[in-house]
Order: sequence, then C-alpha cells, then structure tokens
Amino acid sequence: FTDLSTLPARLVGKHSLSLELQADVKKDGRPMWLECTYIPAKRDASGNLTHVLFGVSVIDERKTKDLEQKESLQKALGQAQDASKAKTTFLSNMSHDIRTPMNAVLGYADLALEHIDEKERVVDCLEKLRQAGDNLLDLLNNVLQISRIESGRSVVNNRPCNLTDINDSIVATFESSIHAKNLHFSYRSDLENPYVHADATKIRQIVTNILSNAIKYTP
Repeated sequence: FTDLSTLPARLVGKHSLSLELQADVKKDGRPMWLECTYIPAKRDASGNLTHVLFGVSVIDERKTKDLEQKESLQKALGQAQDASKAKTTFLSNMSHDIRTPMNAVLGYADLALEHIDEKERVVDCLEKLRQAGDNLLDLLNNVLQISRIESGRSVVNNRPCNLTDINDSIVATFESSIHAKNLHFSYRSDLENPYVHADATKIRQIVTNILSNAIKYTP
C-alpha cells in the first residue's frame, strides 16, 4: 500500500485509495484502528501524477461498532439457523409420531364398519378409537407449543399416570397393523406399582417408536 513506485498506476481513474489497519499504537490496551488514504493532489502537463496527499484518520470507534454489529448479525443468523433446524427436526418427528395413532383411528374405523352388527366388537373398536384419539390430541397439543419448537427445547410434564393403561392403549393402537402383517405379538402387563409421576405423552412416543420400528422391520 505504501509502495510509491506503483502508486500512480493504482490511482488511475480513482479519486482516492484507502486502507484500514490496526496500528501498533494502543488504546485501552489494544491496537487502534486507523484508515490511511492517498488522494491525487497534482499532475504534470502529460497528466502524470506528481503529488499526493496522505492522510491518517483514527476510526477506532466506528470500526469497533462495525465489528460489534457484524458479530451481532452473525449471532442472530446462527440463532435463526438453529431455530429453523429445530423446527424441521421437531416437525419431522411429530409427523412420524402422529402417523401411528392416525393409522389406528382409520384401522379401527374400518374394523368397526366390517363388524357393524357385532355390538361387542364395535364397542371395543370405539374404545380403541378413543384411546388413539387421546394420544393424537396430546401430540397435536405439543405441535401447538410454538415457543418450544423455536427454542428446540422440550419440557417434561410430570403428572400422575397409570403405566398399565398407557401400555394397553399403545398396544391397542398397533393391533390393526400387527393383524394386517400377520405378525405374532404377545404382551402382558403385570406391574406391581403401575401408578407413577411421569410425562405420559413422552412415554407413549418412546414406546410407540420402538413398537412401530419392530412392526415395520419384522417380515
């Protein structure tokens, strides 16, 4: 930048030539930001540059603000990208979770129609439809928690629940899928203490994913 032999060529067609740099001169224990500028001042009869003005400005305050703004923008961009990724992951997971009880609703509705004259069978299908509907409602309530989606965080809602009832409802959700694939499935519920404080929705999601994969990947 300070090479005078190349300066005339570098200033051709330009009103000035500037460079920002951090100098050895320190302010508050750190190098100061300076701006050095060449300005054409005089040319000979042939138009060749013979004299220039050289100025040095202290731009420490402006540069510091620029760097802070850049850092702030990069941080905001990172947060926006994280939020977008969290939404994508959340919605992808939820679409998978919602599909299972939705299939159960459709499956038991079809089953009830096939056995419309068998009262006990229809009542059983309706009860399982209700269980699948409750599960679906819990999942949809989670989807509506927009603030949680954006933060990428999940809250555990502990409340009294019956693990036996939860397990029974999960198994009921998959009965039609198991039947459709002609799979053998056995289940027993002999918990000594079924009443616990837990997040029933998340327990359903975990066990549902395990069973869903077992059914999906079992020939």
